[in-house]
Amino acid sequence: MHTALLGPPWRTLERPSSSGIREEQWRAERAAFKQWRLENFMLMPQFSLRWVLGLTAVAAVMSLVAAMAVRGSFWAAAITIALAALAVAMLVHGAMFFVIWLFSLVAPRSRRPASQRAETPFAASAPPLPGAPAPVGHPPEG
Repeated sequence: MHTALLGPPWRTLERPSSSGIREEQWRAERAAFKQWRLENFMLMPQFSLRWVLGLTAVAAVMSLVAAMAVRGSFWAAAITIALAALAVAMLVHGAMFFVIWLFSLVAPRSRRPASQRAETPFAASAPPLPGAPAPVGHPPEG
C-alpha cells in the first residue's frame, strides 16, 4: 500500500485504492504538501546578525591568541594546540561519519533468519507480536 506524506511531516494519509472523491482529496493534499515543502525548504540556513557578529568576535579572539602563540607565549601556544586538536578531532569524526554513511548506502542490509538471530538468556519467551493480546496478568497497552 502506497503511503505519502501530506501536510506537515507528522501527518500521513494512505493512498486510496479506489477512484472517487477520496482520490481527489488525496491529490489535493499531496499538492498542498509539495507546496508547503517548497515554501519551508531553506537552501542556506538563516543566521541573525547577532550570531554573525558573535562568530566574528570569537574568530578574532582565536586569531589574537594564535598570534601571541607565534610570538612565543606558552599559554597561548597551549590553547592554540588544544583548539587545533579539537578541530582535527571534529574533522575526523565528520569524515568517518561520511564514509560509514556512504557504506550504508552501498552495502545491502542482511536479513538473518530467526534461527540465526542472537537470543538473550534472560527472556522468558519471545517478544509479543504487534496486535497480539496482552499476556495473562498484564494490563493491555494503550
